[in-house]
Amino acid sequence: MNKNNSEHLVIFNDGKNSTAVIFVHPVGGQVHWYREISKQFGDDFSVYSFMSDGLLDESRRFISIKTMSDHYIKSILHQRSYKNYIIIGWSFGGEVAFEMTKSLIEKQHKASLVLLDPQVMVDKTMGINTCFYEVLKKEYGVSLKGEVALSGLDEGSIDVFILELVEHMVSSKYIKDTYKKYYVMSLRVYLYNLINMRRYQREGHVQNVLMAVAEKNANDIFSFMRQATLLDWKPYASLIKKIIIPGDHYSMLQGQSATQIVSDIVQQFPELKEKKL
Repeated sequence: MNKNNSEHLVIFNDGKNSTAVIFVHPVGGQVHWYREISKQFGDDFSVYSFMSDGLLDESRRFISIKTMSDHYIKSILHQRSYKNYIIIGWSFGGEVAFEMTKSLIEKQHKASLVLLDPQVMVDKTMGINTCFYEVLKKEYGVSLKGEVALSGLDEGSIDVFILELVEHMVSSKYIKDTYKKYYVMSLRVYLYNLINMRRYQREGHVQNVLMAVAEKNANDIFSFMRQATLLDWKPYASLIKKIIIPGDHYSMLQGQSATQIVSDIVQQFPELKEKKL
C-alpha cells in the first residue's frame, strides 16, 4: 500500500488494466479495511482508495459529501487516463461513492457503482448523538451522556467539543496523552462524516449498481430500504443487483467473503476483463 503525491490517495496496486477500481473510505476515514479485498483483484488492476484528509491535516474540513466527492474525483482524474471507473463504497462510503459515480458520468466518463453494506447505521432517526456515543462506548470504552446536540454544532463548536472530549479521555486514562493529537483528528473526522451523512440528500441517477450486503445485516438493511425513503436506492439507479455475503459488516471484507465480492464485481462489470492499457 503506497501513497502518491496527493497524500490522501492510497495506491493499493498500480496495474495496467484499462479500468480503475476505487474504494471510498468509511465514516472513520481510514482505508486499511480494504487491504485484503483489494488484493483479490490481482496485479493487472489499478486499485486506489482515499483516506480522509482530516486524518492527515487537522486544518482540513469537508463540510459536505458533494465537496468530498469533488475533491476525490479531481485527485483520481490527475492519474493516468482510464476507460472505466468502478467506484466501491463500504458503509458511509456508499454515499460518497454514489456522488462520485454520478459526477464522473456527468463528466462523460464511464463509471459504475458498487455498494458494500451501505449505511449500516440504517436508522437515521437515532440521531448523531446516539451514533457517535455508541462508537465511543464500543471502540474506546467511553460512556458519555448525550447532553450536546451534535448535529447543530458549527465548525468551531465541533472543534471545542472534540478537544474537550479527548482531554476527558486522557484524564480518565482511556487513552495516553501521547496519542491525543491522533484521537482529536480521528474523532473529528468521525463526527464530521456522521453529520455529513445525516445532511446529505441524494440527487441524480446512475446505471447498474451492485449491492453486496453482509448476511448478518441483510434483513435490517433490506427492510429499511423498503420502508424509508432516505435509504431507498431504487430512484437513483436503473438496475440494482443485490447479493448477500457471509459474515458481518467487517468480516465481509476478508477471506472467502472478499473473494466472493470481487468475483461478483467482475461478473457484473465485464469491462474489468478488458485488455491492458
